[in-house]
Amino acid sequence: MFFILTGGGGINHPFHMHGYYFNVIAMGKFKNGQNEDHIIEDLSRGTLKISKSPAFKDTIAVPASGYSVIRILADNPGKHIDCQNYIICYVTPCSLYYI
Repeated sequence: MFFILTGGGGINHPFHMHGYYFNVIAMGKFKNGQNEDHIIEDLSRGTLKISKSPAFKDTIAVPASGYSVIRILADNPGKHIDCQNYIICYVTPCSLYYI
C-alpha cells in the first residue's frame, strides 16, 4: 500500500504511524505548479525518483510545501495513523493520499 503525504505551511509536519514501520520511498519539495496529482502520476508512470534503499521508519517529518511517499505492508488491523502535534496539524495541515 502506498501513501502520499503532503505538507502545507511554512514548517515541516511530523507524521507517525502506530503499529507499523514503513518505507520512505520518496521525499521532496513541490516544484513550481506541482501538486500531489503530479506525484501520483509520476509514481504511476514509474518516473518518480525512488530511493534505491528506502529507510524503515515509524515517524517522519513531511517537508513544508513538499511531499513524502511511504509504502507499508498493511498486515496489522486497527487505528494506527496519528498526528504528532494537533496544534501543528491545525496550523500546517498534512494531507494523506492512498494509492
